[in-house]
Amino acid sequence: MATTTVQREKFAFALTVQDAKPPGGTSFMDAKAFLSRLKTELEKNARVDGLNEILAQLDDAALLPELLDYVTHQNDRAEVKNSVTALRRLAEDRTANRNTKKLVCMSFTGAGIATMVGSFAVVASLATGFFVVPLLVGGIVATHGGLAAFRATEEEKKYQQIVDRVKEIEAAIAEKFK
Repeated sequence: MATTTVQREKFAFALTVQDAKPPGGTSFMDAKAFLSRLKTELEKNARVDGLNEILAQLDDAALLPELLDYVTHQNDRAEVKNSVTALRRLAEDRTANRNTKKLVCMSFTGAGIATMVGSFAVVASLATGFFVVPLLVGGIVATHGGLAAFRATEEEKKYQQIVDRVKEIEAAIAEKFK
């Protein structure tokens, strides 16, 4: 078995190409191993750069024809279809998790802002210098929550793009074997 490694930025991904030729005469990739590696990468709680790399792999123009060629010449079509479905479901779950994370982070942002506003209320009523502590704590909580919500939103978008691409791959496989 020959192995080709494609490395972009910080993310390395190995595509395995079988030396054996299908009846048509062209070589094809090991789709099960490829899909398994994609699933493993998604399970690692990838950040935006890792998700971009997964998306680049799925958007590669050669992927769909190679995948369809593999499925056409193999007896384990159901296993490949199941792997694609599992990949889609995992990405959908990750999208929902990022949405929940975003909501929680936005709650922290709101709590931080409320703390800051409360410290101003204390100043207005008591005119003491103690308001600095809740003001700083509120600012830190609000900033951290806002940044985390932004990251979660970006990750949610990437996971949704992965879901959409995998759905296209599922549809192409289903169309091929109607």
